[in-house]
Amino acid sequence: MATKKKYKKSDGKEAYRLWYEFLKRALADKKVRVNKAFYKEWGDVENTHFRIFWERMGDKLLASPHVELASKQSVKSNVAVSVPMSLTPTQAANELRELLIQHYEDIQYTPKLERSFALAEGSEMKVSTYRAYLRTYDIWQKLIANGNKGASGKELLKEVRLFYLARTEKYGRTNRKVEGIPATLLNGMTTNPLTGKQVNYSGEEKEAIRAIKRYLDMANKTIANVAIGKFPN
Repeated sequence: MATKKKYKKSDGKEAYRLWYEFLKRALADKKVRVNKAFYKEWGDVENTHFRIFWERMGDKLLASPHVELASKQSVKSNVAVSVPMSLTPTQAANELRELLIQHYEDIQYTPKLERSFALAEGSEMKVSTYRAYLRTYDIWQKLIANGNKGASGKELLKEVRLFYLARTEKYGRTNRKVEGIPATLLNGMTTNPLTGKQVNYSGEEKEAIRAIKRYLDMANKTIANVAIGKFPN
């Protein structure tokens, strides 16, 4: 009897939301070549809110297709086979391959591979980290749109800090939980850029600048991977 696979948080809805949002950025970047054929089933990503997309595709994305022994009852679109337990897995696999090749020829059937949108196998992701990458990318794009194409890492760091501080200020007195500034971006911060008040965080700001550059680099790498159908990195 098949058991239902348990999904880690990173395998769930938020991970796919981030994938979806990174794909939107890839599609918006004319320098990025997106494999649109791979994402055909996702529909009009550029003009569709993730909530609508998830209502249509969520169950399919979280499905876990795998090979199982079929019951004696015939099932539509499945081939029931009997595997003698005296065969080794290798022997059984070889015989099954030959059997299916001959069977498909007999019934003149050409199998069609279903597209898999599983998260990259063997990867571990922390969704909060990828949210930080995405926010950093969006803020960088905003700087470019505002004519600051040559913005320094220090300028980008300031804007990212402002984003997080503004959200914390906005929702601080509500029940809504929001993420604060990532710890690596707090290094060397002596002044709150939102209020102008003095603060005292250890470390050196150059460490935070290196971190924000790494965030932007990881965001661009993620967009490049998403364009070819891979998420996360």
